[in-house]
Amino acid sequence: MFYKHHFTVVIDHDTAQDFRNKCAEFKVRTGHALRCLLQPPSIDELYKGDRLDFDGVPRFPGERLIGGENPDRLTVNLSPAMYDVFTRYAIARECSRSELARVRVFESLQSRRFEEIISPLTDTLEFNCRMMLDRIGAPDHRETCARCGR
Repeated sequence: MFYKHHFTVVIDHDTAQDFRNKCAEFKVRTGHALRCLLQPPSIDELYKGDRLDFDGVPRFPGERLIGGENPDRLTVNLSPAMYDVFTRYAIARECSRSELARVRVFESLQSRRFEEIISPLTDTLEFNCRMMLDRIGAPDHRETCARCGR
């Protein structure tokens, strides 16, 4: 699997450590768990338009959103399809990617379905992303991504 996009979310240390511990409890890497969390539960939660920008989405200072004074970071590598789905998911929720990632991590720690949420294999995640993008008629990633040769 080729991961072209590296994404880092700043989050409070206690939550990041709780997430790491939960991942260790279920014997899954934090990167894989984040890849699972950054996909919408259904295609209905994806932005279907052509403009993949965050115009009109409020950007709050990171310190206000991390939930504590001791910041930490969680990182994940995403394939182009995963990155597009994550971006469309955030735009549809009218928040930044970082904000969405923080919310999804917080929600996962409260969920009794954590093991089910993180269970898909990486190939399945990639396939699901490609299928969602195909179903909404999204343009090829290279056409919309400044990093990948636009």
